[in-house]
Amino acid sequence: MNPTTLIIPAITLTTMPLAASADITHLEDNRSYNSNLLLFGGPGTTTIDDERIVYFNDFDQVIIDSLENSISDPVIGNANTSVDFESSITHTEFYSNATTSASATTFEGGSIAFANMAVFNSVYFTIDETTNFNINGFVSGSNSTSESVINFSSRTENGDYIDTIFDQYSFNQTISINTTLELEAGAYSFFALSYASPSAFESNRSFSGTAAHEITVTVVPTPASSALLFLASSTLLIRRRR
Repeated sequence: MNPTTLIIPAITLTTMPLAASADITHLEDNRSYNSNLLLFGGPGTTTIDDERIVYFNDFDQVIIDSLENSISDPVIGNANTSVDFESSITHTEFYSNATTSASATTFEGGSIAFANMAVFNSVYFTIDETTNFNINGFVSGSNSTSESVINFSSRTENGDYIDTIFDQYSFNQTISINTTLELEAGAYSFFALSYASPSAFESNRSFSGTAAHEITVTVVPTPASSALLFLASSTLLIRRRR
């Protein structure tokens, strides 16, 4: 019986990588949190004031930070704030996660107690063609003085505000967000804000509040290009030897 030689041509499979959609051609961030505390009253009208502000301005920097701040007076009252903050920014994803809380209490000799804890996560960016962004997460606030907000706005090239494209607020509730936003080529800003800001303006009063958000904004990749299947030879050669 004659041997048979089976020759199968090489097959090359070429796929195009997932594109990251349009390029984010300009990217700036301004991330910060601040604590403001104030007590007023007591003998001699004593005032205790404290403010702490922390700024981050490097989008390559992943932020994981926390702060607890407080002031107190045995006659006037006390004020307290706290925050846990995590944030990262890249050319394809913005992530912001913050939990803020604050309380303000006046005693018999106090007339004002104020506490404010706020986290601000801002991104200014431009894109060179229409791009889809997926927005996923939640915003929450415990009362009218504690709120979380996210916002997308269009801007001019020099950063001037034009119009709000998408926003979401939360008072006394938690709101889940899962939506896709289509942005045409241009300049935009995105920010996420959470603040708790209770205050007492009479003696023997106590108020508190909490606010939180966790938001992930992701550039939606364009579909992969169709796979190209190239056959080095379109025929299967079978050669018989006698």
